Amino acid sequence: MSKQIASTVDGMTQAQQDKLDEDLMECRTAHVLQVDAAYRASQGNAELYIDSDVSLVDCLRRRSLVPRDYTVSRFQAESESRIAMAGTGGTPEEFQAKLESAFSFDLDDPAVQTCVVSNDPVLFAHRLETWRPLG
Repeated sequence: MSKQIASTVDGMTQAQQDKLDEDLMECRTAHVLQVDAAYRASQGNAELYIDSDVSLVDCLRRRSLVPRDYTVSRFQAESESRIAMAGTGGTPEEFQAKLESAFSFDLDDPAVQTCVVSNDPVLFAHRLETWRPLG
């Protein structure tokens, strides 16, 4: 517990401390988490576009990760090309390389990753490993 919070609970009963903790959690849930989520979303979607394709392309352009003339139509064409590649065989590594080669931007670039995660995290679905908590 920090000194600042510790000084606020001095002299409180356990019931009062529990109520304070409950109120702080309720405030965080009702107010802070929404603001935090909006802030994080705005990092990759500054204009808060509803269409994820528009917001992703805007983010990539604003950060100079694609040419200024890169369009939503081009992104969608690259995405469709990626989907078409899903049917091709090969090793998992070859398959991943094919999926990522469909895009004209580097999915390994941290700035690109910020844009993608903020707008269309499904683009990274092929990179995810299955979580096996029990084995």
